[in-house]
Amino acid sequence: MAPQAKVLLGIGYVRRLSAEGILSLAPDLLIAARDAGPDPVLQQLQRSGVVVVQVPDLDWADEVVAKIVLVGGNS
Repeated sequence: MAPQAKVLLGIGYVRRLSAEGILSLAPDLLIAARDAGPDPVLQQLQRSGVVVVQVPDLDWADEVVAKIVLVGGNS
């Protein structure tokens, strides 16, 4: 793990996110895995003004570029 990543705050397990914990970081964008949730938490984040982008799972190597473009276009 890169040293820079070690100082970043975690937001919890992908399927058991907490809106309060995430909102305490004052984000304007959350890029999440397709299976992130629960859905009521993601909806609460959106109602709070956070843009939530869920990145689809990709199965093939050529789809990696599409995922990079998606993430890059939203950051």
